[in-house]
Amino acid sequence: MMTPFVGRRFTGSTGPRILLVGESHYLPEPSTQHHDADGWYSGSSATLTDKEIGWISTASIVRHACEDGFKNKAHWIWKHAFQAINEAGPGYERFVDVAEDVAFYNFFQRPALKGKSLRPTAQDVAVANEVFGETVRTLEPRAVAFISQRAWRNFRGKKTFELPMVGTAHPTCAHWNRVSRSYGDRTGKQVLIDFVRQRVGGFVSGV
Repeated sequence: MMTPFVGRRFTGSTGPRILLVGESHYLPEPSTQHHDADGWYSGSSATLTDKEIGWISTASIVRHACEDGFKNKAHWIWKHAFQAINEAGPGYERFVDVAEDVAFYNFFQRPALKGKSLRPTAQDVAVANEVFGETVRTLEPRAVAFISQRAWRNFRGKKTFELPMVGTAHPTCAHWNRVSRSYGDRTGKQVLIDFVRQRVGGFVSGV
């Protein structure tokens, strides 16, 4: 269900292979299976309806958002991130083409309450970090950008993985376009742009 989205050029031998890491999915109201961490990880997800599964099917959600032109504002996390990467890297005529150079998944493996951020338990954090390691070993990215401060703060592998990494604001929050001292007097968007320009290579410009 939460299988990462993987762009068509991501596995290319010379591509940038950027793994974008978001925060969490949601489930539609009145779903309750995700309200309790112990219940969720012990098998509540097995009772999900087709509609609920659709809400946490990462790969199909991202692909649909790209094909739909990000009409749903809930999908602007990818719109804004792809625009920033495009500005910093390839300069494609259509910024959505950045999707084919990246992979994406949400860090926390338990959905949040609709419209709210997840308040992670110790179990959420442990599972999230375990899954991150598995994801990196499977996808073999060349760089990782956390586009969620909540996810970045709960990531425990900053000194473990020998990869260029950065953590920045969620692309739909105010700090994406607001200068912050914690970002070195930059916006969250500029943090991602600088990361791509300085630490990531391999784009084929203007494809």
